[in-house]
Amino acid sequence: MIHITGDLHIPYDIAHITQGRCPPTNYLIVLGDFGLIWKGQPDPEEIYWTEWFNKKEYTTLFLPGNHENYERLNTFPDVPLFDSTVKQISDKIYMLKTAHLYTIENKTIFTFGGATSTDKEYRTNMVDWWEDEVPTQKEYYKGYSLLHSTPVDYILTHTLPSTLVPDIFPERKADPVSLMLQDYFKIATFKHWYCGHFHMDIAVHPSVSIVYSNILHLS
Repeated sequence: MIHITGDLHIPYDIAHITQGRCPPTNYLIVLGDFGLIWKGQPDPEEIYWTEWFNKKEYTTLFLPGNHENYERLNTFPDVPLFDSTVKQISDKIYMLKTAHLYTIENKTIFTFGGATSTDKEYRTNMVDWWEDEVPTQKEYYKGYSLLHSTPVDYILTHTLPSTLVPDIFPERKADPVSLMLQDYFKIATFKHWYCGHFHMDIAVHPSVSIVYSNILHLS
C-alpha cells in the first residue's frame, strides 16, 4: 500500500502523521516541504525525527518542496530504487527526485518537486532559502519528454499547474514552476495529480487535488 500526505515542515506539521493518524501502509509519500533536512548540519531535532521515522514499519518518501535545504539534500547519495534513482537520507527515508518516473507497487508515478517561495524576500540565501527550489530547464525538458511519451498512474508535485492556481489564490503571480507544470498538464496522460504546498485539502479539478493534513491511499 502507498499513502500520501502534504507538507510536514518538520516539526511544525508533524502531527499530521503522529498520534496514530497514519494508517497501516508500506510507503508514505510527503508532497514536498518535508523539512527534516533544514539546518546546516544535523541537530538534535533532526536526529530525533530521523530516528522516529526509522522505527516506523513503513518507508517514508518525499518530494523536495520550496522550504528545503537543497545544499544538504544534494550531498546525500543516489541509490537505485523503484526502477530509477532516489536520494537516501536514512535507512527508512528517501527523497524522490524531480523529473523522475518511478514504479512503486506496480504503480507508475511521475515526480516533480519545487516551487517559488512567496516569502523569500524575508529569508536569507543559503540559510533558510535556496534558489534550487526552482527546477532547472534540464529537469523541465526531461520531465516533458517522459510525460509526452509515457502514460502514468499518478503525477506527484509540490505545486499546481499555473491555470489552477487562481482558483485558490487569485492574486498570486505566475510561479515559474507552475508554468512548467502547466505544460505537463496539457500533454500528460494520468489517472490523478496530487500536490501539496497550499496547506489545504481540496480538489481543484476532477483529476487534480491538493493535499495537506489528509492521508490518502493511492488505490
